[in-house]
Amino acid sequence: MNKPGNARSKKFRALLFVFWWTALSWTFGHHGLENNTHIRFRHLTTADGLSNNEVLCILRDHEGFMWFGTANGLNRFDGFNFKVYAPEPGNPNSLSNQKITSLCEDHRGVLWIGTSAGLNRLDRATNRFIRFANQPHDPNSLGSDWVSTIYEDRNGGLWIGTLGGGLNRFDPGKKNFRRFSHLPHD
Repeated sequence: MNKPGNARSKKFRALLFVFWWTALSWTFGHHGLENNTHIRFRHLTTADGLSNNEVLCILRDHEGFMWFGTANGLNRFDGFNFKVYAPEPGNPNSLSNQKITSLCEDHRGVLWIGTSAGLNRLDRATNRFIRFANQPHDPNSLGSDWVSTIYEDRNGGLWIGTLGGGLNRFDPGKKNFRRFSHLPHD
C-alpha cells in the first residue's frame, strides 16, 4: 500500500533530480566543455618569486596586476615578475605584519590590506603603507588587529571583519572606525 508521505518523497526526489540535471546540463552545455574552450592555468610558486606558497587571498586590480596575500608577505604579479612587500622592522611605512589575510581595492583604486596585525593602505605613488591598528582606549580605532575580511559599500565605506573585535565600518574621509559587536544578551 502506498503511503502519502512516501509518494511525496518520490516526487521530491524526482523534482530534485530534474533540477540537478537541468543545472548540470546548462552549466556544462553553455559554458565551455561542449565548445572545446581550453582553460590554461599557470602554477606560481616560490621558485617563480612568490614569497610563500601558502596563498591566503587573491585580488586582480584595475590596472591588471594580480595581488597575492601569503603567510609571508604581499606579492604583486605583473604577468612576468613578482614585487614582494614585507614588514621592515623599525619602518612604520611598511606593512604591519607579514601574514596577509584579506585584500580589497576600493572605487578610487586604493589597495587595502588586512593582516593579522591590523589594516594597511598602500600609497602606490610612494610604495608606502599607512597602518590602522587597534588602540584599546580609543573607541574610534579598529576593534581588533586581526582583519579577516574587507568590503567596500556603495557609499565608499569600508567594512572590516575582525577576529574578536566584531565588524567595523571605516570612513576613509574621517579616518575613523565605528564598531559593531555582538551583545550576548541582545
